[in-house]
Amino acid sequence: MSAETRTTPSSRRASFAERAFTVVVLLYSTGAFVNLFERPDQLLDPGAGIPVLRYAWAAIYVLTLALWYRHCKGSLRLFFREGPIVLLVGLAIASVLWSDVPALTFRRSVALAGTCLIALYFAVRYPLREQLKLLVWMCGLSVGLSFLFGWFEWGTAVDDLGGAWIGIYVQRNALGAMMVLSSLVFLLWAKFDPANRWKARVLVAAAFSLIVLSRSMTSVVAFVFVLVLLPAIPKLAQSVRRVAVLILLFSIALIACGYWIGAHIEFVTAAMGRDPGLSGRIELWLASGLMALERPWLGYGYSAFWLGLEGPSSSIWRVVGWTAPGSHNGLMEIWLDLGVVGVAIAVFGFGRYFRKAFQLIREVRAWESAWPLMFLAVVFILNLTENIFFSANNIYWLLYMVMALDLSRRAGTKPAGGNNRRTSL
Repeated sequence: MSAETRTTPSSRRASFAERAFTVVVLLYSTGAFVNLFERPDQLLDPGAGIPVLRYAWAAIYVLTLALWYRHCKGSLRLFFREGPIVLLVGLAIASVLWSDVPALTFRRSVALAGTCLIALYFAVRYPLREQLKLLVWMCGLSVGLSFLFGWFEWGTAVDDLGGAWIGIYVQRNALGAMMVLSSLVFLLWAKFDPANRWKARVLVAAAFSLIVLSRSMTSVVAFVFVLVLLPAIPKLAQSVRRVAVLILLFSIALIACGYWIGAHIEFVTAAMGRDPGLSGRIELWLASGLMALERPWLGYGYSAFWLGLEGPSSSIWRVVGWTAPGSHNGLMEIWLDLGVVGVAIAVFGFGRYFRKAFQLIREVRAWESAWPLMFLAVVFILNLTENIFFSANNIYWLLYMVMALDLSRRAGTKPAGGNNRRTSL
């Protein structure tokens, strides 16, 4: 059996039960329903975790392993070809050796490996178009259930901002970020499946309503960015010269916008209902950076920094005056966990997949092929003020790995048989 045969999806289409299980796992990986179990006081001891959730994830790993073995056995070679991901995950596992809490680092490294298994199964079992359809179902459930939880005020938030909605999540920013991802999925659905265009538009409006209700300004910015980027996607498939001019103009506009915002930071933050310190984030970033400099090369160990009053995070809490659950920045979080080495691997991998995603749009001119590039753009924006990149059992890290595997298998391919049921850009 050839390597290509072993790394292609099973010819037998997934049953309804298997697809339903996949949707549930995807929804659960967004952090859904944790607000029914977690309490604000658990921030003081985040290393303890929630036992019932650990057991649920253990069951998911076992069932996914069984499905992977039945339908995708032999695809491990595909995963191990992705050097940046393998190195980053391997470094996290190896950090047990220098972590101050090796048992916790090991436990969460196992969860990280389990997330890799889910990603490999999802990428190999389902073609890209089917993946997006399953994501539509997952995001639709997230939107509908978030309205339901908000109306009936179910669940407990780990923070409170004067009535901001949290939906099925523990934090308003988590709801906002998830609605940005949902909006992207719905907008692409409208493009590659025009028959459902109006359904998609209604869902986009519903997702944006939840972004507003969450009062997450980062999510508002990311949502606007998606709306601006989407019409530009077909232009990326044009001549190299036109693309270069477009990127140059965009870069100039971005620099000019950044300069203006920096010069009028108080006005901008006041208009957004925030303080110039970005709700304490700037002070948090400075304090986190100083702590990272104490162990710059390899960090404190995977998930070994933010341990409440029992870990190094206690020093930051005393400085900033609030119980920050994390650094609120994706790269800063990796620096604290895995040092400069981890950051270098993450940045290299992100850049590599961004280049591949750009090439895919130019080679396969279909709206499905726009998903990797737009997903990476959204992850980049959200990671500026949140940590959504490198976490076990996390939808963004899971989809990042799926995207990387898809790019490896599909970059350079051409639509077979005309459009092969693809909607051209």
